[in-house]
Parts: sequence; C-alpha cells; structure tokens
Amino acid sequence: MKDDFNDVKKFDAVINLAAKVNVQQSIDNPFEAYNVNFIGALRAMNAALVNDIFFIQVGTALAYQPSLKPLDETAVLEPKSPYAAAKASADLAAIALNRSRKLRCTVFRLFNVYGPFQKPGYGNVVTSFIERNEKHQPLVIHGTGKQERDFIYVSDVCSAIMAAV
Repeated sequence: MKDDFNDVKKFDAVINLAAKVNVQQSIDNPFEAYNVNFIGALRAMNAALVNDIFFIQVGTALAYQPSLKPLDETAVLEPKSPYAAAKASADLAAIALNRSRKLRCTVFRLFNVYGPFQKPGYGNVVTSFIERNEKHQPLVIHGTGKQERDFIYVSDVCSAIMAAV
C-alpha cells in the first residue's frame, strides 16, 4: 500500500485518533465510515510498519457487547453500527499485525471522552450538561434515566497514550 506517510522515521510513534464518529452518518453512509475508520487506520499502520515505529490504534467501546458489565479486554466484540464495526476491524487488524510480530502496537478502546473545547451534541452528555447548566436550563436525560456510561477526561487519555509510547 503506497501512502504519503512513508517518511515518518523521525517520529517515535504513529497515533491513530482519526475517525468519522457519528453513528447515524455511518449507518447512512457505511462506505465512508469504513474508508475513514478502517482503510485510514490501515494506512496509518502501514506508515508505522514501513518505518518500524510504534503504533497506537484508538478504538471505541461501542465495539463491545453493551449488555456485559463490567467490561474488560476479554469482552465479546459485537458492534451495532458501521462506525463501531469499522473501528473494531481496525483494532483487530492492529492486534493481528502485532501477534504476527510485524507491528509494535497498543490498542485503546475508549469510552466517552470529555474535556475542554468539546462541542455539545449527541454523545457529548457532559458538555451538554455543562452548557445547559451555565444557561440555567434543566438537564436533559434521554430514556429512562437508568442508563450507565463511563467517562474519561481527555488529559487522562493523553497521559495513557504517552505512557504507552
């Protein structure tokens, strides 16, 4: 695979954080979701392979079977959208290349990341709560209110990625 990433030797690692993250858009246009979230990840892996540098693949917890709790790395993968399936495919490709001793890598599957400069909207409940609170508006909880979500602060994600590198 020929890419524009073939001269990254001066770097310590390739960290793939790129993604088309909107689940509904991935359902509406699965080809774009796979092109960005799987093929794009393969290109980034190739850059790491060609240059023999460390690779970090950042996936999504949406790849897991959601009914299992608590989740860990041994949980069954059961993506429910093209977005989650494409990200899980990229994770599995990185893991397979690592097992074949071709790629030095780590895979992260993140839950809900929140932090400064995040736009409110679907999936960004913390940001939406903060924005509504600042406007003295009631917080909106969809569904029964019994949903559970795990959150991780963006600087904690950065610290984990840097520790892996």
